Order: sequence, then C-alpha cells, then structure tokens
Amino acid sequence: MFLCFYWYGSNSGKAIHLELFSGAGSDYECWEVIENWYQWGRVVIAFEDPTWNATGSLDLSQITRITISITDASLGQTAYLDRTITDRGYKLTALSLEENSDAVAFFTDKWVSGAYKQAVSTIGLVRRWAVDCVEKDQIWVNSAANLLKAHQKDGTTLVFTVLEKNLYAIAVDVKILRISVHYADIGVANVRHFSVELQEV
Repeated sequence: MFLCFYWYGSNSGKAIHLELFSGAGSDYECWEVIENWYQWGRVVIAFEDPTWNATGSLDLSQITRITISITDASLGQTAYLDRTITDRGYKLTALSLEENSDAVAFFTDKWVSGAYKQAVSTIGLVRRWAVDCVEKDQIWVNSAANLLKAHQKDGTTLVFTVLEKNLYAIAVDVKILRISVHYADIGVANVRHFSVELQEV
C-alpha cells in the first residue's frame, strides 16, 4: 500500500515529513522526502518502508492521525498539497535500472557555403526505462511479472515510482512496452528473473 499526494515544490532542499499515528497516538512512524523539484510533483510513500520507526507498533488499519510538515519552514511560507489518496501497487526488487532519453527530432538537408549540412531540430524527448527484477518464492499467478502483463495487454497507464532518497526519485506515468521473463535458474531455485521496459506518456 502507498500514500500518494501532490506537493508544489520550490526546490528548497528541505525535508517533507509524513507521520502516521495509530491507537492513542503513541504508535507512529515517519517517512521523509527531500523537496528537490519545482512546481507540482507526485510524492509516493510506501507504507512498508518508513524512514524510521519512531515508536511503538503502527497499525495501518487503525490510523487516527496523519501529519505532513516541512522542516525549517519560513514564517509565512505557504505550502500547496493536493489529491491525497491511498493506492495499491507492485513493489519490484530491482537489480538494475537504466534510463534513456531519446530526442524527438526532424532533419533538414542544407547546402551551406559549398558544403552539405544536416540541420537538426528537436521538439521534445521520450524517456524510457529498463528495469531488471528478481522475485523469490512467488507462484506465477501472484508474480509481479504476470500482473504487469495484464496491464500491458489492457494498455493501462501506470505510475512508475522510484524511491531512492536523494540518489534517484521519480514518479511518472508510463506504459509497459515489453516484459521478458528469464528462466535460466529453472529447477535450481524458486527465483524468477524478469525485465520490464517502460515509456513515459
């Protein structure tokens, strides 16, 4: 399960803290996200991966209070928050992640000062990701690869989120272009390797 919300960022480098409380308020956990973007950005919090376990034992079925704050906020500073929802998703154990950006361009042949030239004009870019994943002790019907295949067939738009603190953090809408399941270890161990290719939409 995830908690998702949109936050209007100013690339302040400050920490956004999300705290969930259950019971009488003595049980809570905290998640931290660094505000390193401009304008609206989607923040996705994985319930099972708190930044730190503050105290007690949080019961997600008995949430009594949610607090969202920003550290070292200036007096009179305004923060904008929108579309706060809980969502379900697939958590992938990634062995590697590759991002590619391809320019969308058109070319014009020219003859300049007695020499052939090819002018290039770019009108945007397309981002794609290749994610190599592994899962263990998971029957095929519950496999993330199998579930993602269903979304691929339906053409579902998914939100692809990477939460690697300050190293790499994104949340973008994508379509699934390709899913490859590798059976190199078949019969050796209950481990499944698969790769997913995604494109931003």
